[in-house]
Order: sequence, then structure tokens, then C-alpha cells
Amino acid sequence: MKDVSQSLPDSLDDAARRFSEFLENNGYPGNVHWVNSADVAVDRQGKYWVRNRSTSGLRQAMMRYRSGVQLGLGAALRAVCANEKTTFASIFIPCDKADAEYAMMGNGLKLSCPTTKHPTVVVSNSLRWLVLRAQHRKRTNVLEL
Repeated sequence: MKDVSQSLPDSLDDAARRFSEFLENNGYPGNVHWVNSADVAVDRQGKYWVRNRSTSGLRQAMMRYRSGVQLGLGAALRAVCANEKTTFASIFIPCDKADAEYAMMGNGLKLSCPTTKHPTVVVSNSLRWLVLRAQHRKRTNVLEL
């Protein structure tokens, strides 16, 4: 996992620009799609399956980031997986100072991506997504998104 810490921008747009640059410098696509734990499944072979949702991930990411700015405890933008064109990422906001210290956050912006890329497939069919999610729920539940 590669990490970089910076000062915390006021908006997710500014933070996302920094994150995109960080991702490109580390071999990931700069196009970011925000996900949460309900949007990602992992199979036995380590392949990542991501539910295709248009704007709800961005709305949730903006609200989460805004709460992190207000708390003043920092924010972590984390790449989860990527395909050829898109990096799927999540936002971590510590709930208190102890949580921030445990995550080695400081009070700024922390950017990270896995050193190994995982194969990733985007799933558009809702029924297929439900089946995949049910099949792989045990492995998926351990993801920290």
C-alpha cells in the first residue's frame, strides 16, 4: 500500500484532483468512481466485482468528505481496485481522535492505493449483482471501505 499525506482541502473536488494525480503517478487510472462496501464483492480468486451505480456514489462521497472536514480529523481517499479506465475508491473518515491515530491520519488528507492491482469487473445487471454479492459475502465483509 502506497500512502501520501497532505493538507486537507475544503472540497472533495480539490481532494479528488490531488488523488487523481497520485493515482496516475502510481499506475492507476485517474478517473475515480466512488464506492462503499455495498458496491464491492471479492471472489475466491481475488477478482473484484463492482456494482455500476451512476451518481449515488459521488453524492455519498461528497457528504462523507464534508463531514470529515467539519470534524477536523482528516480524510483518507483509498483506491480499492481498478479496471483499465477507472479506479474505484472509498473515503475513510475517522470518528474520533483515537480512530484517526489508529489509522495514522494526522488531520490532513491521506491518499493510498494498493501496490498490486486486482482484476476488476463492473456489474450492470442488478440480479447478477445480488447473486455475486450473496456468493461472496464472507470475503467481502472483511473489506475496510
